[in-house]
Amino acid sequence: MVYADNFILEITRRCNMTCEHCMRGAVQRVDMSSQTIWNALKDINEIGTLTITGGEPSLKPEAIREIWNVLLSRGIQVQCFYVVTNAKSTYKRIEFLEALDKLYQWCDEPDACVLCVSQDQFHNSLRSPNMKYFHGNEVEDYGETYWMERGYFKPDQRTAPINKVISDGRAKELQWGSTEARHQEPWVVDRHPDGDLRVLEKEVYISANGNVTSCCDMSYKRIDEECIGNVNNEPLEDIILRNCESEEDALLGEPTAEHDRVEG
Repeated sequence: MVYADNFILEITRRCNMTCEHCMRGAVQRVDMSSQTIWNALKDINEIGTLTITGGEPSLKPEAIREIWNVLLSRGIQVQCFYVVTNAKSTYKRIEFLEALDKLYQWCDEPDACVLCVSQDQFHNSLRSPNMKYFHGNEVEDYGETYWMERGYFKPDQRTAPINKVISDGRAKELQWGSTEARHQEPWVVDRHPDGDLRVLEKEVYISANGNVTSCCDMSYKRIDEECIGNVNNEPLEDIILRNCESEEDALLGEPTAEHDRVEG
């Protein structure tokens, strides 16, 4: 079984915006299926931060509900979640918030949970005026008391202008990305005394089609080309063990992919 400190699920590659800085590239009509959600989580027994991303996650509240169903049925511990929305879509906003509310109530550290809104020079120019319906007591049936009690809606966390654009996806195509694209690196892992594999550094990122990487800042194209494996074809733990270094070897700077060197 696996503990992941930073576990990221890309629940859709659909989006209702076409931001010039988008590192993902062109949108795709790909959603994470129920089977992929199950396969992604079946080797997991605990998560530090569960990040739900896309694409635009508010377009697929049913995927968030399915994630919650699997967490509940398997008793997977989650400390907190992190979700960013562009707040443009309103036709599923209540379903989206209800799904997050279920997830919020499952988390061990609910005060650390975050739903925030991208408010920057790129998103603002394309956002629908209906963004107000995500804000505090203006959300239908989710008034001020709701937000005060739950506290995970923090729309002002993403208000700063973006000054570093990753050169990947659409930004790379337009040749104006200012920051070199990140690449995959081996995970740093160790074995807990109870036998669980612990991923101590870097993200465990699972895309909508099940591809797995150790880096979240990649275009869809690179995720599919450079992925380490796919949870629909093999267990996540095997994928991690194929691209990891043990905690001891990390200190020595000696990467390894051998299963017996990380078991301890």
